[in-house]
Amino acid sequence: TYIYSLNVDGEGAPHDWRQPLVLRVYPAVDQHEKAGREYAVQRFAASGGFPAPLPVAVEEAGAALALPFMIMQRVPGVPLLERMKNPLRLRGALSAMARLHVRLHRLPVSGCPLPADGSLVDRQLRDVRAQIERFSLGGLEREYGWLEANRGNVIPEEVSLLHNDFHPLNIMVAGDEMSVLDWSDAAVGDRHHDLARTLALFWLAPPLAPSSLERTVLGLLRRYIVPRYLA
Repeated sequence: TYIYSLNVDGEGAPHDWRQPLVLRVYPAVDQHEKAGREYAVQRFAASGGFPAPLPVAVEEAGAALALPFMIMQRVPGVPLLERMKNPLRLRGALSAMARLHVRLHRLPVSGCPLPADGSLVDRQLRDVRAQIERFSLGGLEREYGWLEANRGNVIPEEVSLLHNDFHPLNIMVAGDEMSVLDWSDAAVGDRHHDLARTLALFWLAPPLAPSSLERTVLGLLRRYIVPRYLA
């Protein structure tokens, strides 16, 4: 998405608009459903007391800017990743992030605007099957078959609101306050899925680092970060 900071001048503006705001523009007209879904779930989380920027408007049809967009509160601070770069603050930052993750999974999901038809694993498998057929990925049939055969292992769900992209770049921190951004992948389902995605992101970060030194350092750090976060 394209992100812009803005302020609205004028005494006649509604109360929610008299604060620093962010305009989040989606890059394609066909993402109107994504914009509406993200607006709805982010507003649901914020209204439930979870620290997420409160959205104040959404345009799904793209009439004003020719693209879908959302306007929301602008939260202060820096990404949590900046704090985690200090070795002396890493342990505390991980603990704070984990507590926030637990807090998310304890939110009541009654009234959540996201679809929850059937178990999460079945919804995920339907999406994978659609991708295999759309892109002719027949080479993945064996792996897909394994997932199908083992779906029963995760059918008993502890249903929660899942962020599904919960990592230090999507968490803003200012002093002791934290806010969670980017709810475009949010879903309702087993909380273990959300936790597993975060651990996978931690584990996969080193190979994506731009330099060999960073890959080495991150490779060593993940052996501490992953079990620490899980604990």
